[in-house]
Amino acid sequence: MDISYAVFCLKKSRNEFARILGILFDNAIEATDKVTDRAKIVQLYIATQNGYVIINIKNPTEHNVDTENLNTTKNDSNLHGFGILSIKSIVAKYHGNVAFKCENNEFQTTILIDNND
Repeated sequence: MDISYAVFCLKKSRNEFARILGILFDNAIEATDKVTDRAKIVQLYIATQNGYVIINIKNPTEHNVDTENLNTTKNDSNLHGFGILSIKSIVAKYHGNVAFKCENNEFQTTILIDNND
């Protein structure tokens, strides 16, 4: 795991921030576990810039993912698949933005959260 971070003061809910990170890590680790043909490295970057907290996480995937239609891959989909919705809800609450991208079998999530008072 490759983690880059900058020291910052989070002015928003630490519980919600931890929830976002937990969901991101769970998803990244689950996807990475399925990869068999290359290094299993999850990269996390957290920083602040211009009053925003920036979270960027990248992980390899077994195949490219349709980022417009992110659904759970678990068999019991009625009980799973709420993580991305939770992230979007928390980010919207703080007037932020979340973007997903998948190219060359690498999935990336980038989140900007307003960290102003």
